[in-house]
Amino acid sequence: MYKKLSALLSSFPILVCGVSATSASASQVMVVQNVNMISHRNSISFTGNVDPKFSDGDLRVLALDENNNKVYESEKLTLNRRGQFATEIKNLDQSKNYNLYVSCSYGEGSSKNTIFSPSIEASTLKIKTQVEFEGTDNVKIKILENNLPNEYYPLYLVLKLDGKVFKTAELPKRDNLVLNLTGLRENLNYTYDIVTKSENIEKVVDNGMFKTLQSDKNENQGSSNSKILYYTLTSDDINNSNIEDIKIDLNLNDDIKKFAIGVTDFKSNIEGLDIKFLNGKLTVSNLVPSKKYSDLKIYFDSKDGNRIVLNVAPFKTLQETSDINNFVRSVYFNSLNRNPDEKGFKFWIDSLSSGKVSFENFVINLLSEEEFLTLRSTTESKIEGLYKVIVNRESDNEGLRYWVSKYDTIVSKGCSNEFALRVVAETMVNENEFKNIVKNLKGSLKKIA
Repeated sequence: MYKKLSALLSSFPILVCGVSATSASASQVMVVQNVNMISHRNSISFTGNVDPKFSDGDLRVLALDENNNKVYESEKLTLNRRGQFATEIKNLDQSKNYNLYVSCSYGEGSSKNTIFSPSIEASTLKIKTQVEFEGTDNVKIKILENNLPNEYYPLYLVLKLDGKVFKTAELPKRDNLVLNLTGLRENLNYTYDIVTKSENIEKVVDNGMFKTLQSDKNENQGSSNSKILYYTLTSDDINNSNIEDIKIDLNLNDDIKKFAIGVTDFKSNIEGLDIKFLNGKLTVSNLVPSKKYSDLKIYFDSKDGNRIVLNVAPFKTLQETSDINNFVRSVYFNSLNRNPDEKGFKFWIDSLSSGKVSFENFVINLLSEEEFLTLRSTTESKIEGLYKVIVNRESDNEGLRYWVSKYDTIVSKGCSNEFALRVVAETMVNENEFKNIVKNLKGSLKKIA
């Protein structure tokens, strides 16, 4: 292996660590253990362990592409007492395979010796999409390439209009998949993200855009017997409705009740809501607690073929009635300075309640959002944000200094802000203070069960 790597490095204008691997002591063998890699579109977060005896050498990570060209060399790595290192390999191409090596050099000038670990296979995220057809109210998007490993699933296509989520579709793991998105509005620009929402990460792995066509038909064209009927549920209707933290039972007048009888398919302009007609009321579930709804619209087709559009007057849901609901909304507010969207809120509540996702990984997922870093420009503000998100309090002076120093040290090694944030957050969620919060939350879940 050493001769093979030496031959590869001999073609470089500047040899990594200065000499070929064959000049290193044959008695020294470097083995990288506990390898953990997180692939991104253009980078790979890489952690592992080597024998702590290598801490007195010049440790680096080298990345070679499929043509054995050097594409990245890290800054000097720092080992902790267990021999663990962390780095981020940057400026890579999406959908590419790479071979990684950990090198260690001793000495100076012509006496410098370098040894290398065996190669470690890695790759950036591999998914590519293409818009294949654009209609007035639908579009077809083809997955050209998808080599994402299982840990990146579930995978979603998130369709956005004017920057807001318009529709979400889960992607099955299948090659040459064609998605047919319907129910779109004509002559509008849409963007879409391919998002992984697995237990460990939540990242955008591909994106695109398209514009629906403009119809040359009259928008009211249709059956002579069908109409679009608009109704407004007024403030008085809301006052006579039953409002809870995640649900509202809308009071309907007799005309709307007549149209709603027998209907099972209700839609809304807000993704993720569950709407049913029960006991003469329209029950809207999966709302977010303590949130003001100012523009809720509900659509359904009556049995006589009419399209009914309900404009709902503004209302605000009640405060959370469960600890788990309060925890999820608090983490959203403290990390992203906003309420969760309805579909995301239900997803996390269900996942945490069932144990499919741990509380630690939920927090890490939210902190991986680009919004968190965008809202906080300084290291101090990032650490303050972590305190609010993880333990729901302000930092103390000693703790703030400690975590700021740890964060800055990681960044100084050439790692990105995203990687440094993740390392610090993963450490903080394993502290006793957060563990006690999780213990209490799990206790409240058992009481509910």
